[in-house]
Amino acid sequence: MYNTAYLQKAKDFKSATNEIFKAIDTVSIHVKNRGIWTIDRGGDNILIFKKFIKEDKKFVIRVKQNRNIIVIVLAIAYFTSIYVGKNLK
Repeated sequence: MYNTAYLQKAKDFKSATNEIFKAIDTVSIHVKNRGIWTIDRGGDNILIFKKFIKEDKKFVIRVKQNRNIIVIVLAIAYFTSIYVGKNLK
């Protein structure tokens, strides 16, 4: 569905997270909100978790071995409550 290469030394390079965002946005145009997103450890990033939650996407991300899963669950709960709270206003 999506394949690209990027160079961190390129002038227009911002971050690996930004490259993942581009992939998510590009594929989302075609699949709408269907399916479950899966990302390996490179997706173990709170900004990516936040994007998936904000955009109401289903996802599975393999976390790094040294990641404290409680922190992830609390972060997701935090971002979900912010997102839900904004929709209730």
